[in-house]
Amino acid sequence: MSREIIQYIHQLHAYIKSQEQKMKELEKEIGRMKSQLSDLSGRPPVHIDKIDYHFDQLKIERLEGTLTIGLNPNDLQNTDELLLGNLPPFVGKDPEKTREDRELAERIEKSVNAFLDEQLETIVEKATKQLQMETDPSMTKFIREDIRRQLRGQIDSYLQSFRQKHGELPEAELEKQIREQIAADINRGVYAFLSAFRNP
Repeated sequence: MSREIIQYIHQLHAYIKSQEQKMKELEKEIGRMKSQLSDLSGRPPVHIDKIDYHFDQLKIERLEGTLTIGLNPNDLQNTDELLLGNLPPFVGKDPEKTREDRELAERIEKSVNAFLDEQLETIVEKATKQLQMETDPSMTKFIREDIRRQLRGQIDSYLQSFRQKHGELPEAELEKQIREQIAADINRGVYAFLSAFRNP
């Protein structure tokens, strides 16, 4: 038998041996997969009911001078626990509101928007730590947008209410008090919303 044939037979033998080894490994892997499949099929099926979250805003036509972040409809009967103010009703915008009031409201709105950009994330983090829960950035974004939708009506309501209670305050003092009140509302509102969200 020639040397080339003997060498070829040796190479063929080595190749067949390596293929046998690979087949054994594949058979073991198939066995493991069958075992896992058998375990999974023996477990009771997991059934998840449909979960719907709906967040209703306060109706625009009757803003109660409160800052309430999204409410679950099931919690609407407990609204009193979540309301943050106790102000007289304010309906829509006063067509006779002076230019000064409009400018003041715009300044307050701009200031509160800056406060939201700078502080809201910290406020949410603090509330989630107190409530021992976790949220993701989309929750903070939702809260920010929800507050901004209510902000102008909130400012108008406070302008009316503070003037009724305190008469003609100096404009700078009025602006300061309303900013501080809304900042306090935001802190309480975030905590109340996350608390309700954690226990729907």
